[in-house]
Amino acid sequence: MKTSEIRDLIDFIAQSGLNEVDIETKELKLHVKREPDQKVIKSSLR
Repeated sequence: MKTSEIRDLIDFIAQSGLNEVDIETKELKLHVKREPDQKVIKSSLR
């Protein structure tokens, strides 16, 4: 999974109101969790 795809996923989670997501593929295991009242800050890493 590319960095840009991870950023897009985090943006989607923030907009959807989800608090926790697990994604697992053959190459990757990703767990994203945030506190319900926590604000999401976009990263500017490239």
